[in-house]
Amino acid sequence: MLDTNILESAAALFGIRLDWLEGGSEELYELKHFYKQPQKFGEWLDSLMDEADKVKVDGWLLTTVFKKDQYDALILMREKIGELADENIYRYYFCEQWIYGYWKCRSDIAACVAQGLKHNQYITGSMLTQKVFNKIISLKFVQDSRLEGTAIVNQRFQAEDLTLNPKFFVQGLSEGQFGIENAVALWLEYQQLGFMDSGFGDYKDAFKQFQNHITR
Repeated sequence: MLDTNILESAAALFGIRLDWLEGGSEELYELKHFYKQPQKFGEWLDSLMDEADKVKVDGWLLTTVFKKDQYDALILMREKIGELADENIYRYYFCEQWIYGYWKCRSDIAACVAQGLKHNQYITGSMLTQKVFNKIISLKFVQDSRLEGTAIVNQRFQAEDLTLNPKFFVQGLSEGQFGIENAVALWLEYQQLGFMDSGFGDYKDAFKQFQNHITR
């Protein structure tokens, strides 16, 4: 029988829940929350890099086609912790579940992507089938695994465009004109606070021009 110290060490190494190892939970992973507080994503990345001793961290913005008012986006980060038989081993971090079409979520997602890029932690956009996305977001399966049916291999998109391109940023938003105007206003507010600095330059003027165009 494994003792508590071994279980705690394994949970910490792989970033999984101790109570899952002990049989008390079906969910392998904890969910980190950044909704309405995207600045905490950057703070968390800072602490992660300190702990990871500058090991490269990257991740995905995962989306799928979903019904309204249901979670259809997830930021999933990964940190390389070793190799086994020439295969990389990663620790995964689930960074909030989002409603991609909701203007507040869209602005928060863009701010998180920007802060990841500023930390040199690239976040790739990936559109998944509902089946694969549902398995990933359930927190019950090993990530990016063909065996588990969670391989992240579907249509890719440039998540950084959320920080650079206002037309892409508002694409597919719900609530019509209200959602678009408020999403852009919040993007500009986050930009003023320094959360939209992705290292690709200052796109404030592009978003202000777009804002002026849509509010005429």
